[in-house]
Order: sequence, then C-alpha cells, then structure tokens
Amino acid sequence: MNLTVSAHDTVHDKKPKQSFASRVFGYDIFLSFALGPPPRGTQSYTANLAHRLQERNFSVFFSEKEAPPGEHLDSTLQKALLRSKTLVVIANRGTLEAPRWVRKEVEEFRKNHPKRPIIIINIGNALQQLSDIAAPWLQYKDKIWLDETEQAAIEGIASDEVVERLATAPTRVKSNVRWRWLMGGIIAILVALGISLGLSAINSHNNYEQRLQEEKKVTALRLTDKARNMISGNQNTNEELVLFQLLAAHSIYPSVATEAGLVSGLLQLQDWQKILMAGSEVYSVTYSPDGNQIFSGSCDGLLPISLHIWDAKTGQSMEQFPLDNKNGYSDKALSSPYTGHAAGLEKIALMVDELVKQLKIAFEVADAVTSGRQDILGRLDSMGVSSKEQIAKAVKALQIMKAQGLIDEELQKSLDIKAIEGGMNEYIKSLKYGISSLVFSPDGSKIVSGSRNGVLRLWNSKTGEGIGDPLKTRQGEIHYVAFSPDGDCIVSGHSDGTLRLWNITTGESIAEPLKGHKFGVTCAAFSPDGDRVVSGSFDWTLRLWNAKTGEAINDFSKDIKHSVGSVVFSPDGSMIATGGLDSTLRLCNAETGKSIGLPMYGHKEGINCLAFSPDGSRLVSGGQDSTLRLWDVKTGQGIGPPLSGHHAGVKCVAFSPDGNWVASGSSDGTIRLWPAASKVLYDELAKKLSRNMSHREWNEWISSEIPYMKLIPDLSVPPDEP
Repeated sequence: MNLTVSAHDTVHDKKPKQSFASRVFGYDIFLSFALGPPPRGTQSYTANLAHRLQERNFSVFFSEKEAPPGEHLDSTLQKALLRSKTLVVIANRGTLEAPRWVRKEVEEFRKNHPKRPIIIINIGNALQQLSDIAAPWLQYKDKIWLDETEQAAIEGIASDEVVERLATAPTRVKSNVRWRWLMGGIIAILVALGISLGLSAINSHNNYEQRLQEEKKVTALRLTDKARNMISGNQNTNEELVLFQLLAAHSIYPSVATEAGLVSGLLQLQDWQKILMAGSEVYSVTYSPDGNQIFSGSCDGLLPISLHIWDAKTGQSMEQFPLDNKNGYSDKALSSPYTGHAAGLEKIALMVDELVKQLKIAFEVADAVTSGRQDILGRLDSMGVSSKEQIAKAVKALQIMKAQGLIDEELQKSLDIKAIEGGMNEYIKSLKYGISSLVFSPDGSKIVSGSRNGVLRLWNSKTGEGIGDPLKTRQGEIHYVAFSPDGDCIVSGHSDGTLRLWNITTGESIAEPLKGHKFGVTCAAFSPDGDRVVSGSFDWTLRLWNAKTGEAINDFSKDIKHSVGSVVFSPDGSMIATGGLDSTLRLCNAETGKSIGLPMYGHKEGINCLAFSPDGSRLVSGGQDSTLRLWDVKTGQGIGPPLSGHHAGVKCVAFSPDGNWVASGSSDGTIRLWPAASKVLYDELAKKLSRNMSHREWNEWISSEIPYMKLIPDLSVPPDEP
C-alpha cells in the first residue's frame, strides 16, 4: 500500500520523494488532509501516520506543498491521484466544515477510479456530527471507516489500531513488495540455475505460508469490521452471518481487534447477561478461591449490611443474611424517621413525587418552563429515592430551585417545601453513621466495613457474626478499607488525609497514622507481597508506603491530573493502575512511578473501581457512567465497546480465579457477570448457532483462499447445495 499525503494550508517547498517502486507501480494510498494544526488541520497527525506506514514498507507520497490558487489541482497531485490505489481521507470537524482541496481530491480520485476504495479516518465522530455536510461528497454510507479520537489528532500521534486497520484494509499488494518481488524474481531466476529443485520447493512452501498468514490477518480484520458495521447499522442484519464472520475472524487470526468484535457481537446480539438481584447498593463483590461462589455485601448506606452468597455458574442465590450488629454502630443511625428503611424512604419518595408533579403543573400553567426550571425538572423527574446519592441530588435540586427563585409563593402554598426539605436533610444527616466502604478478605472468609463515624467493623462472612470489638479511630470519616493479601492486616483511608494500618488479630494499629495527603484518602491497595501500600486522594496525589513500618516510600503524583478514584497493583507487583475521577486510566511502574504508555480513555465519568486479571494481561474498570471497560494491559487498548447494562454507577469489580469472568456490583442493587476471556466470549456467541457453515458458504462469506475451518466442533457441517 502506498500513501500519498496531500495538504493545503501552509507552505513547504520540499518536493515529495519517489521510490523506484512507486515509479514503477504507483502509490498504494493517497492521504488527503488539511495542512496546519487543529482544529482544522491534521498535518502532524498525518505525518506520523505516513511515517509509520512507511516503516511497514508502504510506498508513501507525502506532499506538504500548498496547492496553488485556482479551480484545478496541480499536475503533481493529479498524477499522484491517478497512480494511487486507495484514497484515505483524514476527516475532522474543521475539514468537513470547509473541505476545500480535500473535496477536490476525493472527486478527482472517484472520477479516475470509481471502483477503488476510499477509506475515511473519522476524527472525534465528525462524520456523525456533520453527516448532512459530509455525506453528499464523501459518500461513505455502507462503507467502512476507521474511528480515531480527537486527542490523537491534537497530539499528532495515530493510534495503533488505526495504523493496523489501515495497513491491512487495501486489497492490493504493496508497491514496495511488488518491487522486491520483481527484483527478487530476477535474482531467483539466476539463483535457480544453481540450486536444487528440493530447495525451490521448500522456499515455495515458506512463501505460501507467509502469504497465507498475511491473507488470514487481512481477512480477519475485514470480517470483523464488516460484522461490526452490520451490527451498528441495525438494518436487515443477518444475525447468523454476523456470528459466522465474528467467529471465523477470531479463529483465523486471534487478536485484540477480533476479540473486540466478539465483545461487540455479544453486547448487541444476545440476551446473555447473568443478573444477580442484591436489592440494595452493592459495595463489594469477590469470588471464592475455587471460583464456585460469589460473595457480595450490600446495604442502602446504613445498617444492616446484607451478605449474599451466589452460585457463580448459575447466578442463583445460595444464602442471604444480615451481618450481626451487636456492639457495632451507634443506635443513632437508626433513630431518624427518615433513615434508609422502608417507611422512611417511602415517605420521602411520595413527597418527591408530589413535588415533581406540582412543579410540572405550576410551570405549564405559567407557561414558563425556562431553561433553569427545565434543568431542575430533569434532575428530579423519574427519580427513585432508593439510595443516599439520589436523596442528596433531590436536596441539592431543592436548594438550587430556591436560590434561583424557581419556587414562587403560589407553589409554596400548594406544597410543604420545608417539610420535604427537612425530611431529606434529616436523612442525609443520619448518614454520618452510615457505611462508606465494604470489602472481603482475599479468601472470602471475612468482611470489613468502614463508616462515616470512623468505626471499623469485622465480620465472619460465613456466619454473619461480628469478630471482636469495633475498631474506633480518631481520623474522621473512613473513606476506604482494604485487606492485605494474607488477610491479617487492614488499611483504612480517612477524610483527614491519613491512613491507618491495623492488625485484625489484636485489633491494634500498626505504627502511627500515615501522613502525607492534604485531602481525604479515596482509595488504597496492598502490593501482592503485602510489603507496600499505595494510596490515592482528592488532592491529586498517589503515594507509596511501607506496610510494615508506615514510612513513606515515594510520591507518584507527577503524571496525576485529577483526584484518584481507584488504585490497584498488578498481580506481579510491577505495575500500579489508577482510575481518575476525571475518567482517565493510567499505568505506572510500581518502583519508579514512571508512566507506562499513554493514558487510557473510555469512560464518560469517574472511575470507581479496578481489577487486574489473575495473569495480569487484562484490566477491568468500573465507572460512575454505569459501564465497565476491558483493557489489554500490554497495548493499552480497550477490548471492544463499553460493557453496558447497569443503571447506576459501578462500585466494585472482581475477576474469577481463572480470569474467564468478571463480576460487577452497582448502586442499582444488581451484580452482573461478564465474559472476560476470548474463549468464553467465543463460546457464548457460538451458543447462538445451530450449525457450522457449509464449504460453499465459507468460500462465499469468509475466503476462498483460506482452508475451511469447522468453527464449532460439536455442531454438524451441512452439505453443499447442488
């Protein structure tokens, strides 16, 4: 594939260099883009893309010379377009709004080569945002395009996925490869005069295998793209064909890209999810060491804490019981008529429902649904009062309404606003004794909770009985708790920015409070060997501590750009993953704190929880946006689209011991089980099929160049129709 890059906004006098291959065979790809920096230009991004493709032996025509004024392209660009086999258009918002010469290049190429491919790199979803402008001249409907982030264009670095897809998209053989074949052929003829037929046969076989592998790679990516486009189109989708293509792609050439296709297919085409109904906010979830059971702890922010034991294979509840509260939290937590129990919540829910109803009537009568009032209604409308977060939003909405003068005298008369606000505030006040963090020990035998009144409580998770006396601290609210790998120690993170280490056998603290953070500690984790603790905070810092002495070891805050919402060590202890409240995920070296790769983006809101797979190859993140994301640790790429299904923020995630499944707990009161390994993803999709492809279907739908593969061993292969 040859790259021809055209640009038309700044002046450079360098003439594009031509290789012997391009002179003989022409260009594989013509890159059409706008010169200059963003928001319109993509010069740096395209230069990086061209360079990386050249490294893959693509003949590249890269023109940074400004086009002269006039209505026609100059002769250099016309010749390049005429001799190019594929046109690639870098389409960001600025280019689509004012396409100028880019449009002329597209039209010239289409006129000269109506059957040759035009591939679009869609920067920041510009195609979807400006479809009315772009569609008439780009004509991209029912065609494949490659999605790229706006951040990549700004940084001038093409993503690995786009480079990989672009490198395999064109169907013709690279010009540089043709040139080498030509020269190699001449040499081979001369060499063949002096070598045996046996060596020639061996070389021929090796070349065949190499070409077959390349064909498999290209075919797998083509099938994945085609299937995902069919899924996203949702129009006359042949579900069986899509499934065959996704399974064949991953069987032919397993990769992160083909696995992402499996995830897309699973999310879109099957009702496959296992949903476990916990009934209230799920604070913690973990698998038993043998992987046969799942333990979950949930509550509505107050006591009692409900412990569930589930069958990991079927998702059926095996046992449920409240944790014993003897000598536990203060009875004040249960003294308010507006606590998290049914009567109080029901009373508040009725008042909020009435408030929303009356507000709508008042606004409609007054014909004054202003933007401010509409925003408030949006916050309250359909709000179920089932959690402390929703109650808090209702209180905040009322406060804003009063401050903005959106509650007039007439509305005040029809509603007892003070009573509603008072009830809600009473509920929020009572939460100062509520649960803020809940976590299981590594073997699932114990569970520890931290509360807003600074009390740690330990229970036996098999019986629900309390273990020892509550551990009371003087460091303010407990924001986070975590067990050591051996289950003998606990670290607690507090609102005053300190951490405490505890010996759970003696109930005594280990060393003095760990001081260093300026604001509240949001998360903490032990290293796999139990010697270190890493902690994150609202103060945008990440700190490393000695878990035996409490001494500070290092400050890893250099690359942290926001409050840290979650943190975890990799299984081998070499890396630390952090999830920011700004939705950014980062990896860093656990010894030096140096960033590993680029930040990973995928969530729309803050990241609440993280977990590595047992082998450390994958990472799962749970966000306040109600989704999970799977990540390939080696490449930093997301595996497939977000895993959606929860209706509120994801609070906890855990891998099964074999790494095949992920369990997630949410504020919506459910636990969901997700396939997390390629084999499980493959098998789940295969369950949707009742047969294999026939040999004829394989040749038509997959490839006539790749030998037939039986995708599902237990299913039959139908005979070819005559």
